[in-house]
Formats: sequence, C-alpha cells, structure tokens
Amino acid sequence: MIPKVVHFVWLGGAPKPQVVLKCIESWRRMCPGWEIREWGDGSLEGVGNRYLCETVEHRKWAFAADYLRLKILNDHGGFYLDTDLELLKPIDEFCTCDFVTGFIDRPPNVFLNMCFLGAAKGNGRIAEMLDEYERISFVGPDGELDQTPNVVRFARYFSSRGFDFSDAHATVELSPTERICPVEWFNSRDGYAFHHYAASWLDDWTRKVWLKCGGWKLVRFKRRLESASPAPSLMQGERAVLSLPLGSRKKVVLTRSGA
Repeated sequence: MIPKVVHFVWLGGAPKPQVVLKCIESWRRMCPGWEIREWGDGSLEGVGNRYLCETVEHRKWAFAADYLRLKILNDHGGFYLDTDLELLKPIDEFCTCDFVTGFIDRPPNVFLNMCFLGAAKGNGRIAEMLDEYERISFVGPDGELDQTPNVVRFARYFSSRGFDFSDAHATVELSPTERICPVEWFNSRDGYAFHHYAASWLDDWTRKVWLKCGGWKLVRFKRRLESASPAPSLMQGERAVLSLPLGSRKKVVLTRSGA
C-alpha cells in the first residue's frame, strides 16, 4: 500500500514560478487530507551518496532530484510528483498499488514517466533503481558530467528484466500490485495529470562531447526551445578557442582546459 503523501523536491532556493504554484495547488484540491511534503536544501544534509554530492556541487538540481525522489520513496513511501505536474483527478485508487508510474512517448523510444512515481516504503523496484545511483558518479574521469536522464536509466532497468516497452498506450503489469500505466493517464488533459514541461531546473544548453584529445574537446551545444540564452556556459577551467554556429539552436565549440 502507498501512503497518502505527495513528495516534491525544490532545491537551490529560487522562487517557485507561477506554473509550479498552480500545480501544487492542484495537488491540494485533488488530494484533500493528504500530506504534501516539500524537500528542500535541508534534505541534503547527511546524505553521503557520491552522485548526489557531485550534482549539488555543480548545482544540477534536476539530477539531484533524480536521486532524491528514489531515496525519499524508499525511506518513506508515497507519491513523488514533479513540480510542473498538474493533477486533474484524484489519485486515491493508486494507493492500493506497491509501485506505479506511467509511460512517456518520445518517438522512436518509449520511456518511464518519472514525474509521477508512487511506491510503498521499501519497495523492491525503487530499492534496485536507487542502487543504480549508489554505483555511479556524476562527474566522469575527464571532468565531463554524466547527464543521462533518469527516464533512460530506468527504461534500461526494466528492459534488462524482460519487460516490453514497445507500446506507450499499454498497461504493463510488473506484478499483481505493480504496474506501468498508459501514456495518456499522467500526461494528458483527459487523464489523471498533465505535465507542463516547465523544465525550470534544466540547463539552457545541453552539452555533448564529440571528440577529445588531451586538454582539447570538440563539444556540441544545443539550446532548449524554451530558453532564450544566447550562449552556452563552459565548465570551470575551460575556454573556447573556436565556435561555429549550426543554425539558431546549435553550436560546435572547440575548447581547451588548463594552460
């Protein structure tokens, strides 16, 4: 059984935008009498996970939340909701589950909808996914950040255990009390929830290293559609030697680290 608690993570101390406040208010309307618990910067104290510590050091709050949502559900149980997820219907019926989430459809791939994740305390699925983060680091040996989205990590987790992720409109029964629901349930105006994709914690530019040699790197930057930031940020100790625009949202930059 999943307890009637909604957890959300808000790190970094920035004011909550209007869309976030609207979504939190929708939780109160659709979950009357439930506990709604905010996990802020104080929730980081005493957590010694290397991946989490490195995300906080680099102020990559979205990736810190990837770890924290699992840690919170493992230790307490409840429902984790992204702050830009608006509830449209009550979710009490899912309390009878031990694990529940939904699909998202990003052609040609189908992933888990990690913005809506419910689990009983100590659920084995959550514990195994949490263990993934106990074995990895956020900063690689070359200083590059491992910004693999959690939806990719957990699609791999379930696929490696033989579950079919080919149809985002299907219901996958992992066990009698664990299921993955159709994409429409938690990402549609006709479902239980609608995801606004505010992406308030994501970087304005994504970064992908194409080539590297010594202190030299050829890096492809891509700007998010929602962002108006004119230039990508380089890593500490890194300088741009040459920059080549590839349209309005992409740049290829030759960088050098050190002297």
